[in-house]
Amino acid sequence: MPFLDTFIKEVMRVNCSVTRVDRMLTKDTYLEGIYLPKGTSIVIPIWALHLDPDHFADPHEFKPERFLRENLDDIKPYTYLPFSTGPRNCIGMRFAVLELKYTLVKLLCRYEFVPCKD
Repeated sequence: MPFLDTFIKEVMRVNCSVTRVDRMLTKDTYLEGIYLPKGTSIVIPIWALHLDPDHFADPHEFKPERFLRENLDDIKPYTYLPFSTGPRNCIGMRFAVLELKYTLVKLLCRYEFVPCKD
């Protein structure tokens, strides 16, 4: 089961369903010395973060072992956001992951998956 979790996390890293998150500032803010007035739109490019070589070595390679317990310290905070984060993260995150696991188990019980020649 631990490898199933790493597999799912890597699938969500490479093929994230939400490619970006938009937020609107509700008050004037300074971010690293830059003034951002209330009403400024902030865009977080999740897909770009997941495929950035500064955050994930060989980002276009499918490597579930990135998410093994011993490798989790290599993942920088806020660079893996398949369900966003913080108080406005996806309310259905646990349900979505359980449904995905259930579907995978059913598929693997009924079918054999083999690599194609290409």
